[in-house]
Amino acid sequence: MSAPIRICVLLALSLTAVQAQVSTGTIVGTVTDSTGAVIANADVKLHHTATGEVRQTRTNQHGEFNAPFVRVGGYSLSVSAQGFKTETVSGISLLVDQTVNLRVTLEVGALSEKIEVTSAAPLVDSATSSLGQVIVNQQILDMPLNGRNPFALGLLSGNTTPMFGMGSNLPFIAGGGRFSANEVTLDGVDNNTVSNAGSIGRNGIAFVPSVDAVQEFKVKTNNFSAEFGHAAGSVVNATIKNGTNQYHGTAFEFLTE
Repeated sequence: MSAPIRICVLLALSLTAVQAQVSTGTIVGTVTDSTGAVIANADVKLHHTATGEVRQTRTNQHGEFNAPFVRVGGYSLSVSAQGFKTETVSGISLLVDQTVNLRVTLEVGALSEKIEVTSAAPLVDSATSSLGQVIVNQQILDMPLNGRNPFALGLLSGNTTPMFGMGSNLPFIAGGGRFSANEVTLDGVDNNTVSNAGSIGRNGIAFVPSVDAVQEFKVKTNNFSAEFGHAAGSVVNATIKNGTNQYHGTAFEFLTE
């Protein structure tokens, strides 16, 4: 009797990184010389001001660089290439779910020579087609807020309408959709309560963080990208404060009669 034949089958799995709902931002740009010619293989370094974290990348053959999934906050950018002076751009502010598009021009010279430029915040986001507004931390801290629900400040965004009742703790609707069609994320994680009574849908915010814990959030009302695909109204993308190199904290007190 012949011995049984064993057949081994090997399966090759191909894993592809897919962008999901994120609470970070993206910094892209193009590096050229004084004549407008692109510079390939230039070294690009991003320095996070609050933590000192460094993110490194290089330009491609078209002189373009792309740094996705970057934590929000202030940055300085340094670009260096053989035969050119090192260019440093400071004062870059990256908001949640924002794409900052920079154009850096290098001058001919030695790498040891440096040029420092202070960047101004861009008035228009030219890198994406989505419509929305970021409620920054200073607004959260300074604006009157009855009930200490930071998401109530979403009404500062355009194309929003106050909403009361309806069994939901979401204080507004936006983008022309029903309250059950909005998407709320916290640090990239789904933060919705779901109702199965009547029609299935999202009917509020699962966890409302402390005002002092929220760094900022963005209310997107139109043309948001595919990772936010199941929202027919608006997308509220919030991020919690991160640590820095310096000790810091907050305290608050309520006075009642």
